[in-house]
Amino acid sequence: MQQNYTIRAKTRKGVSKPHFWIEGKRLEGCGFTKGVRYQTIIGQHGFMLVKSTEGKTKGVSGTIDRPIIDIVGRDLTKSLLSIGDDVLITYAENSITVEAQ
Repeated sequence: MQQNYTIRAKTRKGVSKPHFWIEGKRLEGCGFTKGVRYQTIIGQHGFMLVKSTEGKTKGVSGTIDRPIIDIVGRDLTKSLLSIGDDVLITYAENSITVEAQ
């Protein structure tokens, strides 16, 4: 399954950072449920989230019925994604790929 998305801004105390989030049934469909740990693999024009029991990321937040992955700032900047960039999200079993369009 694929989805189009635009990187949004998250502003706190006058500082805008790129902000990306996905939630709900799409996450459940590829195995990302509440509490699942994952690692972020940064590419040149995007990133991949891969389920991993040893992943550095704390885990999927939200509720059992509505899991949420929320990424702000550093990982997006490292992947060269900026506020306003259009990306394509590809959902696969145990991974999610986010690439610039």
